[in-house]
Amino acid sequence: YGDAALFGRDLLRPLAELPGESFADFQQVPGTGWTMGGIVGSQCGIPLKNVFLSARDWRGKGISYGINEIGERLARFLPGAACLSDILRQYGYTNVFVGGASLDFAGKGTFLRNHAYDQVYGREELLEAGLDSPLNASGFYDDAVLAFAKTKFQELHAAGQPFNLTLLTLDTHGPEGFVSPACAARGASSFADIVECTAVQVSEFVRFLIDNGYLADTRVVILGDHLAMRNPLSDALEQAPQRTVFNRFIGDPASAKNRETIVHFDLLPTILDFIGLRVEGGQLGLGYTGFGPLPRPAPTD
Repeated sequence: YGDAALFGRDLLRPLAELPGESFADFQQVPGTGWTMGGIVGSQCGIPLKNVFLSARDWRGKGISYGINEIGERLARFLPGAACLSDILRQYGYTNVFVGGASLDFAGKGTFLRNHAYDQVYGREELLEAGLDSPLNASGFYDDAVLAFAKTKFQELHAAGQPFNLTLLTLDTHGPEGFVSPACAARGASSFADIVECTAVQVSEFVRFLIDNGYLADTRVVILGDHLAMRNPLSDALEQAPQRTVFNRFIGDPASAKNRETIVHFDLLPTILDFIGLRVEGGQLGLGYTGFGPLPRPAPTD
C-alpha cells in the first residue's frame, strides 16, 4: 500500500511520516496469514497448533471447520503459552483490548481473556458501554473505535499505573472494506481511499498522544496483523516486487535495531525490549529481538 508506483500515491504516508523507526523487511511466514494467526504469532512468538492449520476432522468427529470456526469452539485458547499480555501483567500492567468486531469471531475474546487482558471491548461490549455510532456488517467503524480508545487511553494514563492498550482496526478488512462516516466526509469511496483514510485516522490518534506529551512515558507500536487478503487492490498488490507488513515503533527505543528483517514471532521480544523490558538472550518463543545485541545471529531463513 505504500508503493506510489502501484497506486499513484503512498496510501500509508500518514503513518510512515510519524516519528519513529520501522523494520524495512517484516515478512509474513506460514501460520501468520490471518487475524488470529497474526495476533498469536506477534503476541506469543509461536504459530498456532497444527489443528488450526489443517482445520479438518475436529476431534475425530468427521466434521471439517475453517480455521476461524475452530477458534470459536475452544474453551481455552493456548493456555500453556506465555504471551505479551501475560508477561506485562507480571510487571504490573493493566491490559485492555478495543476492536470494532465481535470478540466471538475466531475465538479472539477467548484468547484475550485467557491471556491476562483485564478489559476487552468488541462489538457487543462497546454497545453495552453505550457507544452510539453507526454499525457495518462486521461491527463498529474505526472512527468510533478510535474515539472510544482515545477516552480509554486518557483514563488509563490518568490512573498512573502501567498499561497496555491494544487496538484492532476493521475498515480495511476484505473483501470490500467499510467506508466509515468520517472517511465518507473526507471524500473516501474506493478501497484505496479506505486504506488511506484509515492511515490518516490512526496517525491522528498518535499525533494526539504526541501533541499532549504522552510519549514522555508511553511507547506506540503500529503493526499490520498480516498481508492483505483478496480485495479490490489485490491485482495491483501482486505486481509489487516484494510484499512486506507495515510496522512503526514510536518513541525512544532502549537500544538500536540489530537488523531489518523480522517475522511475526520476533515481535514478542522486540516489543518487550522496545519498552525497556530487556529479554535475556534476546529470544522468546521462536522470536529474536530486533533491538540491542544478540548472543547469536537471528535465523535468516
